[in-house]
Amino acid sequence: MSKSSRLGLLRDRDFGRLFAATALGQLGDRIIFLALPLVAIAALRADEFQVGLLAAMTTAGSLLVGLPAGAWVDRMRKRSVMISTDLVRALVLLTIPVTWWAGLLTIWWLYAVALVHGVLTVFFDVAYVSYLPHLVGRGNLVEGNSKLSTMRSVTSISGPTVTGPLVGLIGAPATLLVSSAGMAMSGLLARPPSSRAESSSSRLTESARV
Repeated sequence: MSKSSRLGLLRDRDFGRLFAATALGQLGDRIIFLALPLVAIAALRADEFQVGLLAAMTTAGSLLVGLPAGAWVDRMRKRSVMISTDLVRALVLLTIPVTWWAGLLTIWWLYAVALVHGVLTVFFDVAYVSYLPHLVGRGNLVEGNSKLSTMRSVTSISGPTVTGPLVGLIGAPATLLVSSAGMAMSGLLARPPSSRAESSSSRLTESARV
């Protein structure tokens, strides 16, 4: 099998950007999932109930907006939703190390960040699922999903491997800076492509329709 055949959709610049954005966003999510409770324990001396409530807040977003999110996102530009949610999530996460360094961090602030991040993640995921067929065309959808699913599995495994040493090296609050940077880069990579990339994506879509 040639290198070109193995790369497949990754040869397309726009899909490659989405692939890289997804990798960074997923890695950022894994870091958040592991580092946020450590911030509560190490920086705020949170007890078991508070840590458990914090974990619940990270998933509460799907319960609050899971059902209407699809209808709302259908009325919006999918790429714009992905970019804006990534950038806002990056900004929200950045407030944790900033407030910690300023001596203003509280458990209630962590609850708020976890909830807002969870809600934004729901909107990102809905837009992401809807955007992929538009990007690659239905004929390439299986390959696109396969590559992205493989990458998600890799980041799910590598997340704890990366988070542990980071927390030990720079501390849990500062580790969220890395997560925030990953989210910001994910949003930047999801920006509209150049005219060359648009032409490439158009050729993919047209070939899928034939």
